[in-house]
Amino acid sequence: TAKGVEFLRRGRRHVALARREVIVCAGVALSPHLLMLSGIGAAAALRPFGIAPCIDLPRVGKGLRDHVSPVLLFRRKTPG
Repeated sequence: TAKGVEFLRRGRRHVALARREVIVCAGVALSPHLLMLSGIGAAAALRPFGIAPCIDLPRVGKGLRDHVSPVLLFRRKTPG
């Protein structure tokens, strides 16, 4: 259960505790993973890993696709 965050600022450790909910986001790929670790996902897929399902949502983590990011290089004929 997330109750706050711990972070470093200018080399010093700080703790910020939440009075209400904590929203955790880890991007497109890791947010579904966090949900599943929290028991939100396909119940049949969570149980073998010892994760007690809270909400059976079979589509969590499904349909993810890698987005290719090509590197484009350009060369100018004149400086500038």
